Amino acid sequence: MNCQEVRRHLLEEGPAAVEAHLAGCADCRRVALAVAEADDAVHRVVEQWEQQPFQAALQRARAAVRPTGWRMFVQTGLLGLVAAAALVVATAGPPRLAPKPEPTEPTAAASGAEAEHVRQELARLANIPLNAFSDSDWAAARAELVALEPAIGDDVALRFGFCARLGQVAENANDPSPPFYLEVTTPGGPALVNAYWWEAAGLALERPELLSQLPTALRERVQASVDQRTGSPKAVVPAGPDRVRLELERVETIPWNAFSDGDWRVARTELAALEPAIGDDMALRFRFYAQLGRVAEFTNDPSPPFYRQTPGLGGKVTYVNVYWWEAAGLALQRPELLESLPPELRERVQASVELRRP
Repeated sequence: MNCQEVRRHLLEEGPAAVEAHLAGCADCRRVALAVAEADDAVHRVVEQWEQQPFQAALQRARAAVRPTGWRMFVQTGLLGLVAAAALVVATAGPPRLAPKPEPTEPTAAASGAEAEHVRQELARLANIPLNAFSDSDWAAARAELVALEPAIGDDVALRFGFCARLGQVAENANDPSPPFYLEVTTPGGPALVNAYWWEAAGLALERPELLSQLPTALRERVQASVDQRTGSPKAVVPAGPDRVRLELERVETIPWNAFSDGDWRVARTELAALEPAIGDDMALRFRFYAQLGRVAEFTNDPSPPFYRQTPGLGGKVTYVNVYWWEAAGLALQRPELLESLPPELRERVQASVELRRP
C-alpha cells in the first residue's frame, strides 16, 4: 500500500497492510498519531459533558477548540484529513492509539504585552455595534477572542472583563451551542446558560465591585447570571430621581481608563436617557450635568448633541461641552453647588462658569 491509500484507511477499521506500512513509514505514523489524538480529544469532551460538573466540562470544551500540540505534526494538505477524522470519531468511534495527556489550564500570570493585547481586543470589540456584523462574522470574532484566553493569566479583573465581553460576542453570534452555552443546574432547576456570563457571574460573586466596571446593558446581563446562580429574585430597579442617583453613584466611581471609547459612548447614551427622571431637584440636576459632561469627554467624540458652538465671554464663539455648560448655568444661580464636586471635575465646570459670566 502506498501512503495515500494508507491515509484513507486511517479513518476506518484498517487492514493489516496499514499496520505494516506504518511500521516502516515515519510520516504516516505521525499522521496516524494526529488522527488518534483528535479522536481522543473529542471523546474526552463528550465524556466530560456527560459526567463532569460545569467548570470541568467548560475547561475540557475550551481545550478542544484551542490549538494543541498535535497540529505541530500535521503537514500542509493533511489538516483536512485530521478534521474529518475528528468528525467521524464523534459518532463512529474508530480504534485509538495511545491516549493523550489531560490538558491543563494556564496558571501563570500573563506577561504585560499579552495582557495588553487582550485589553486592546476587548476595546476593539466594544466599539462594534451588533448590526455591524453578520452572525458568521460574530462567530469568527468569538473564535478569535476565545483563543486569547490563555494570555489572561491570574488577573481576575481582566478575566472578568474578558468573560463578560466574550459572553456578549457569543450571544451576538446567535449560536447557543457548546462550549459557549452549557446546561447547568441552578437553584431554579436545569438551565441553558451563556457559559462566559455564567463564569463572569462567579467572579462577581467573589468580587462584586467588578460589576461596576461594565456598561449598563452588559452589567445587567451579567447580573442576571449572578441572580440565576444564587436563586435571587430579580432586583427591583428604582424609578425617578432615585434611579438617577443610583446611576450617578456608579458612574462617579469609574476611572476614565476603565472603559474603551465605545463603552463610554454607551454609558453616555444610557446616562443621558435618564434626564427626564431628574424632576425639580436642582442639586441633582447639577450633579447629573457635571457627570454627564465628564462621561461625554471620556468618549473622545466631541460631536453634537454633547458638544456645540456657543457664544462665550465677550461674544466670542466657543466650542463647549454642552453638559458642563448647563452645569455652569446652574452654578451661576447657586455657587455652592460647585463645592459638591470632586476638585478636578469642579475645575472643569468652573472653566465653563467663567465662559458664561456676563
